[in-house]
Order: sequence, then C-alpha cells, then structure tokens
Amino acid sequence: MAVSPLLIRNSLVKASLLSSSNRFAETFIEGNAGGLSPYHLVIPREIGSILYETHGRTLPLIRATVASHPDGVRGWMGLQLLKLRCLLDPYESPDNLSFYFVEHFSPVVRFGLRYWMILPPALPGLF
Repeated sequence: MAVSPLLIRNSLVKASLLSSSNRFAETFIEGNAGGLSPYHLVIPREIGSILYETHGRTLPLIRATVASHPDGVRGWMGLQLLKLRCLLDPYESPDNLSFYFVEHFSPVVRFGLRYWMILPPALPGLF
C-alpha cells in the first residue's frame, strides 16, 4: 500500500516498477568513471558518451562505466580503494579545509566532535 504511488508513477512513465530514482545513471558515472579522481570535484568527460551509448539502461551503463577505466575492472577497483583512502583522510578537499585548521578559528569545532569520533559511525553508515 505504501509503495502504490511509486508503482503507479513508474508504470505510467514506463520505468522499472520498483525504481525509486531516475538519477542513477549520471550519479553512477560521476562517481565511478575512468577519468575520475576523488580529490577533484569535476564532471567526468566520459559522461556524455556513456549516456549516449547506453541510453541510460542500468546494466549496459555499469559495464560501460567500468570499461572507461584504462585497466577495466582492475582500474575501477583501484578507484574504490582510493575513495576509501580519501574517506580516512581528515583533509576536506571540497572546501580545502581540515578539522585541524578550522579548530583554530571555530570554538564549535574546537570543543565539538573530533574527526576520530566521526569516522567510526560513518564507516558502518557507508557500508
């Protein structure tokens, strides 16, 4: 009963019945394409060609995104490990700041939670 509006909407737009989002395609490419680096906030140049080639269909899109890495699956796995390494780094690349730098200026950060306090509950949330 609770998902009936979703089922009706998806049947009307000819989407997968249990699909809850139409943003998977570009989100997956932006997070997993071959030209991606977790340290830089850029839109991968492969996004247009992958979307055009696969028409946004899920399995072909995943295959094409993984294939966009020079080493294929091996390169994609390396990217995942690099993203995990970035997660463990206290440096905040989006705003070029870190907890340790900001605590010199902000009493909220100085007397608030420490990075090591935030990371343990964040990891189970990730998985």
